[in-house]
Amino acid sequence: MKHEPIEHSEERIRTYYQTLSAMGKEAMREKEAAGETMHLARLGFRNVKDAYGRSTVEPDPETYPLVMEAKRMREEGYSIRKICKVMEEKGLRSKRGNVINAMGMWRAINPERATAANYPSPLS
Repeated sequence: MKHEPIEHSEERIRTYYQTLSAMGKEAMREKEAAGETMHLARLGFRNVKDAYGRSTVEPDPETYPLVMEAKRMREEGYSIRKICKVMEEKGLRSKRGNVINAMGMWRAINPERATAANYPSPLS
């Protein structure tokens, strides 16, 4: 018994993917509304589960103090490259174990990014 190939119209395929996309976006909105995070925690934080099993972030006891020191150095007028050099000497590395480059350090200590949803503010 040979099966006939099913013909899919472009409209039917497009509708399927639009529906799938809408469902994914809705699930992400629900997670965000419940206080969950869906991304890898940025430098200085780590991904954890809260008491209800939801994904969230908390300060990483090993890297958070170094990121806060880097932030203080920037406020004192040190260049990003100098901060990178000092933090490299102190052992601060990316989540993959690489030395932090200037752009990565800028992202870690930039106050506009630091107060993003679901991250404790490092400004206090």
